[in-house]
Amino acid sequence: MAPLLDLVPALPELILAISAMALLMVGVFRGEGSSAMVTRAAVAALVVAALVTIWVPGGPRLTFGGSFVFDSFARFMKVLCFL
Repeated sequence: MAPLLDLVPALPELILAISAMALLMVGVFRGEGSSAMVTRAAVAALVVAALVTIWVPGGPRLTFGGSFVFDSFARFMKVLCFL
């Protein structure tokens, strides 16, 4: 179970990646009429990722062998980018 806990700092990025892939597929299969729904869902995914970024437990955390750092500055910059 420990390897899954190592992914918690990267959870906002995982949410965005999975959401983007799903929304691309929705856009492909639903066609032209899906642009409004895809736009709303993309904004919702950004809001969810921002909320998860805020709610991830604080403190400097490293994952992926130290190549992914999650600290207060990273949290601030992520939320700023999501907005």
